[in-house]
Amino acid sequence: MPEKYFIFMFRLRKPYVLERLVYIVIWLIVFLVPVVFTFWLVDPDAEEKFNWQIILHIWGFTIIPFFLLFCLNNFWLAPCFLFRKKYVRYAISVLLLVGVFIWVDTVFIRWNMVNSI
Repeated sequence: MPEKYFIFMFRLRKPYVLERLVYIVIWLIVFLVPVVFTFWLVDPDAEEKFNWQIILHIWGFTIIPFFLLFCLNNFWLAPCFLFRKKYVRYAISVLLLVGVFIWVDTVFIRWNMVNSI
């Protein structure tokens, strides 16, 4: 077992451990950028406090959909289709997945935001 590790319930060889760690670091940076910028924008002398609702709004409507697309592509679509040289199925799956995410974003998220104003 020295050359295999368990990360996120997946059995991985050594080269994949570094890849997963890079993914984790990049996504942590992406999720922390709104927190850092919001913290810098808060005036310490004003009555206004750090607002987590803004952060959750940014995460929920911009970052999490891309994170889900990344995870679905990297851990499901690519191993099932792309790495097995089923390029047409992979392309169709990616287009359908992106289409579903655009539809969900347009119909549910943006429409609810406009109606709640």
